[in-house]
Amino acid sequence: MKGRNLYWSALALLVSLLTIFIGVALIQSNYVAEIRSIDKLLTQDIHDIKRSISGYPSAALLLTQDSPIPITVGFAADPGQPVQIRDSGARISRRLTTSELAKAGGTPITVQMATRNRVRAIDMGDDQQLILAIDVDNLARNRVNGLRLTFVFALLLFFFSQTISRFSSSRRDLRLAQQNLEIEQERQRRTQEFLGDASHELRTPLTVIKGYTELLRMRDQGANPEVGKQIDRMHAEIVRMEELINDLLLLAELGEHPALELAPFNVSLQALGFIEDAQLLQPGREINFSVEPGIVVNASEKLMAQIFSNIFSNARRHTPENAQIRFALVREGSKLHIDYDDAGLGFPEGFATHGVRHFARFDKSRSRATGGSGLGLSLVEAIVKAFNGKILFGKSDLGGVQMRIELPI
Repeated sequence: MKGRNLYWSALALLVSLLTIFIGVALIQSNYVAEIRSIDKLLTQDIHDIKRSISGYPSAALLLTQDSPIPITVGFAADPGQPVQIRDSGARISRRLTTSELAKAGGTPITVQMATRNRVRAIDMGDDQQLILAIDVDNLARNRVNGLRLTFVFALLLFFFSQTISRFSSSRRDLRLAQQNLEIEQERQRRTQEFLGDASHELRTPLTVIKGYTELLRMRDQGANPEVGKQIDRMHAEIVRMEELINDLLLLAELGEHPALELAPFNVSLQALGFIEDAQLLQPGREINFSVEPGIVVNASEKLMAQIFSNIFSNARRHTPENAQIRFALVREGSKLHIDYDDAGLGFPEGFATHGVRHFARFDKSRSRATGGSGLGLSLVEAIVKAFNGKILFGKSDLGGVQMRIELPI
C-alpha cells in the first residue's frame, strides 16, 4: 500500500508539473503573440509615415486615426518634454535617449515612461523626434497574473490528486476489512469538506486555462493540424475536470447543508412511544426512564425518531437482554437534553480516556453478525450536528455506555 501511495504521489506531482509547463507555455505564447501584433502595427505605421509626402506629424496623425490598437503619437521639437499630439493609453513622458532613439528607429523596443510602452520612433533631425507608443502595462500584468494562477492551480491540483488517491486507497481497504468502516466514514466526511473548499478554489484558475485554450483554438483555425489536435485534447481534459469539480462541489454542498423539514411536535410523546416498544420487544429488560411531559420542539419529527430508534436498537443489539437501561428526556431553558446509560459492556478501552468526550470511534471489532456496521451512531451524530446540537459519549456508572445529547429548542 505504501508503494501504491508513492506511485500516486509521483503521478500527481508529474501531472502538476506538466500543468505548470503547459500553462506557462500558453500564457507566454499569448503574450508573445500580442507583442508581435503590436510590433507589426507600429512597424507598418512607421513605414507608411516615411513614405508619406506630407510632414511626418501630419502623416502620423492621419495613419493612427483608425488604428485597431490605440496609438499615442508624441512629437519633440526641442530638448524639453515631448508633446502628445494624439493620446491613448500610453503616456510619453520624456524624450528618447540617443541609444533608445537609434534602436526604436529600426525595430520596436520597450521603454518605461509614465507607462510601460512599446515604441517606434523617427529621428527627424535638428533634435526633433516623432514617437509612436502603445501601452503594454496590461499585457505584462495579465501575464504575471496568469502565471500566478497557473502555479496556484497546479498546487491545488496536486493536493486534490493526493486526496483523491488516498480516498480511493481507503475505499479499497474498506472492501477488504469491514472493521475499518468507522475510520472510513470519518475520512469521507473530512474529504467531503476538503472537496467543497478545493472545488471553489479550482474553479477560477481552471476557467483561466480553459479561456487560453479556447483562444489558441480560435487562432490556430486548422493552420497546424498537429498543434490543433493537441489543443483540442487539452481543452477536452479541462472540460472533463470542470465537470468533475462541479459534481464534487454539489456533493459537498449537499453534505454540508442538509434540508430539514421543521415543524412543532410533542417530543415527549414520541420518546415514550419508543420506550414502550423497547419494553414490548424485551420484557425482561429493566428500563428506568424519566420523561418530562409536554415538551414541544420545532424540529424534524422524522429525524428525531431516527435518534430514538438508533438509541434503543443499539441497546438491543449490543447489550445483554437483562442489562439495565436508564433514559431521561428533560428541558433546561432553551435546550433539550437526552441522557442514556446502560449496563452493557460499554465502549472499547481507549474510547473515552478522560470521561465524556466528543464522538470519536466505536468498537472496531464489531461485525455485521454482532449488530451491524456502526453506522447508527454516525447517523445520530450527523442528525445532531444538523440540528446544531452536541453529542458526547463516555463510560456510564452502570458499567456500559453513556450518551449525552443536547439540542436547541
